[in-house]
Amino acid sequence: MLSANKGIITEQTKNQLSKYLAFRHFFIHGYGFLLDEAKLKRLVDNVFEVFIMFKQEINNTLSRIIQIKRGLDLLTPVKSRGYNSKKVDFRGV
Repeated sequence: MLSANKGIITEQTKNQLSKYLAFRHFFIHGYGFLLDEAKLKRLVDNVFEVFIMFKQEINNTLSRIIQIKRGLDLLTPVKSRGYNSKKVDFRGV
């Protein structure tokens, strides 16, 4: 998964998600009759923990992006309108 290579999610989360991706592929392509009930139960039992881990990592990545954007916004000069002394802040545009 490219997202793990880019640091969006951890390698651990990537490994957990790949199990669900493999299950989806296996099921969608008609191999459902070969499913291992014990493996399926482990996936089902763990789905909420994996989702929470994934959600936290995505939120952390979004927080880092927001911090970077704020840092860049501080570097963006505030421009004047030219016809009066009031400043116009274009950073929110």
